[in-house]
Amino acid sequence: MGHPVGRLLAGLLLMCTLAHCQAWSYVPFRPTEGSCHVVSLTLLHGENTFNEAAAKTEGAYGCQLLGPGPSDWQYVRSEVFQKNSKYWTHYCRRCGLQNTVLLWFGTSPLCDGSCPTRWQQLTQQIQPFRLNDSNEVRIDVREVEFQTMEGFIIKDYTNSEDFGSSCGSGGKVLCALPGRPESAGCSYTWRGTAPICLDACEIGETLVAKDHYGGGKLCSSGYGNKMLCERCQTEIHNLNDCTAPTWFGTAPVCQGECNTGDRIMYRAVATLNVPVDQDPAGFGKLCFSGYKYRCQLCSLRNVLGSGGGRPQNGTTCSAPKPAHIWTGTPSVVFTECYDMPACRRFHVGPTGCALFGSNHKGALKAVPALSGRGRAGGSTWQAGSKQP
Repeated sequence: MGHPVGRLLAGLLLMCTLAHCQAWSYVPFRPTEGSCHVVSLTLLHGENTFNEAAAKTEGAYGCQLLGPGPSDWQYVRSEVFQKNSKYWTHYCRRCGLQNTVLLWFGTSPLCDGSCPTRWQQLTQQIQPFRLNDSNEVRIDVREVEFQTMEGFIIKDYTNSEDFGSSCGSGGKVLCALPGRPESAGCSYTWRGTAPICLDACEIGETLVAKDHYGGGKLCSSGYGNKMLCERCQTEIHNLNDCTAPTWFGTAPVCQGECNTGDRIMYRAVATLNVPVDQDPAGFGKLCFSGYKYRCQLCSLRNVLGSGGGRPQNGTTCSAPKPAHIWTGTPSVVFTECYDMPACRRFHVGPTGCALFGSNHKGALKAVPALSGRGRAGGSTWQAGSKQP
């Protein structure tokens, strides 16, 4: 039967056939268990002799392979998928995902997924796994029905709608977008229609990702991206902590695209269409096609550094220092933060992100790199400060 490690590392999944290609919702979803998310790996084994002990060994190693670090996903359990079946399902959990939404990035069959700006990568590229020529691993399995060429209806098992079709090459990555509490009522829409994808987010929406497919057909080269746009019922941004609004798009063909993370303030084709409070003087020349978009980046409430970690008052920030903490009592502790929150003294550790006041006098203290879990499942402490 071979060693389970060798089988898990072997091969790629077949590119999906017409019968097995499935609908893919491709919109962000919530973690399965509050601040934790569980991914299941369902395996079909051709041998009846594959026992519980062997399944646990393979399941534990499968969780390590999710990555990107070997200890980011914790093995939970293994169980037979159905009574008297040869399917085994292994469950892997990752925590530290408070107030996040998740999305698998990468489009089958040539996936090559990566996380957009401001998203945190939770896995390595997953194809998903292939054990050998006949045994495959499905992600968060579900049952589907399809019709054969002869007209027969057959039941099969495939990846969840969240993961979508398997990859012929490359892989999909699971990414987390922080600062989105469920109470805010955020909804997500892909905007843009292939092959000419020149649509953009609407006024008041936030651009959270760009993609050539967006869960559908491919945009033609040179004709824009599809935009994943966010609209929340409750404001999640600090509107008094934003970059200066900027017009995007160059006349005469104004295919304006904001940066990922930006809020769309306004769009127009000419200066005379721009209200006084939206900087008509900065609009520039007339568009003969397309729009210019006025965008700005605002920080997220309770997510330190989400405004980009930009320097304040002309200062510059030092890089986070691994395996160090600040001594003394922090001003406040958050459950989420980025690595460089606006040049304030901070450190990130197993209890969250500790922020210190501007007059804090404590010194840096070295700690063992593995003394505790770091931010969102990382393995080291980090500390940062403001440089004069």
